[in-house]
Amino acid sequence: MEFVKKELSFPVPEVYAWSGSSSPDINPVGAEYILMEKVRGLNLVDIWASLTEKESLLIMKQVVEFEEKLFTRPLAQYGSLYFRDAIAPGLQSETLYADQSLNNDQNRIWCIGPSARRTWWYAQRSEMDIDRGPCSPLSAIRLMSRERRSRVC
Repeated sequence: MEFVKKELSFPVPEVYAWSGSSSPDINPVGAEYILMEKVRGLNLVDIWASLTEKESLLIMKQVVEFEEKLFTRPLAQYGSLYFRDAIAPGLQSETLYADQSLNNDQNRIWCIGPSARRTWWYAQRSEMDIDRGPCSPLSAIRLMSRERRSRVC
């Protein structure tokens, strides 16, 4: 949330507290959590069917604008976005953005780390010694293609 707020100027709720650890030694709650500001308004899913064509088109245009902004900042590697100090140095990407001119001291607080996709961690997979990233885009394509093939076989 802080990344899209600071790097892309997206309107997001304020995060009051969070923990990415479920270890009772680090986090007394014993589970990952995020506490954030309640956003006023209605859930889009609850009103979508009642919107006029003009209203739904306006919302779709806003979504496309957000996506366009995201695509202006291609990341250097495949994985998940982390605060740099939240993961071990050996699991961090060196740079954040593929376009080196976008990397600066202010955005060094984030890095690309292991993928947090559920398919990499589900059930006993969390105990497997496998590379979850970060990895180069070409390596990611190979990994995704293996994953798709394994579903078919």
